Amino acid sequence: MDHVYKTKSVADFCIPVQVPDDFKEGLKALLKSFSQTSVGSYFHDMYLSSRAMYGSLAMGAVYCLLYIYLMSIFAEYLAWVCVVLVQIGLGVTTFALYSYRKTQNENL
Repeated sequence: MDHVYKTKSVADFCIPVQVPDDFKEGLKALLKSFSQTSVGSYFHDMYLSSRAMYGSLAMGAVYCLLYIYLMSIFAEYLAWVCVVLVQIGLGVTTFALYSYRKTQNENL
């Protein structure tokens, strides 16, 4: 017996859009049993959080563009601050190690 009904393609699978009345109960039972498995609950949770994921993707793009814009303005200043901080750190470390060596030689 051939049944023809509308479907849509999702990941190379035919998903029924409109099914005959005698198939509706079986389809409901199939969806209910699938939703009670761990995989089904995973996909249901993904569906429920899809708005938050789309929002996160959009905000990530906004933050990325904002970061690029701010870096184009402040990159040179940040680089010079890093150079100055490294030089200060090297100077302090040199002084600390020299002082430590001097105290070690006095104790001998």
